Amino acid sequence: MKKLLTLTTLSFLLTACGGGGNSGGEKTPVTGESPSKDVNLVQGKLYTVYHGNKLIKNTPKTIVQITHVDQAETSTVMLLEGNATIIRKP
Repeated sequence: MKKLLTLTTLSFLLTACGGGGNSGGEKTPVTGESPSKDVNLVQGKLYTVYHGNKLIKNTPKTIVQITHVDQAETSTVMLLEGNATIIRKP
């Protein structure tokens, strides 16, 4: 389980500028820029992350699903277990 979380987190850090769409987690800015407000993730809800955003796990047992699509400017993140925060790039 810990290896899966480490691999997922590493994948997110290496591919933070790629990935999925926005399926109801939050509104995408019209300009395509990252929102400026940090977000505490809610379990089962989808969130869009942008280049330069950081995903911080707040508990050791946090599990996050990250969807990455090559050539896309955003990724989609969903909290499966635990507690995590998206730190938006200023």
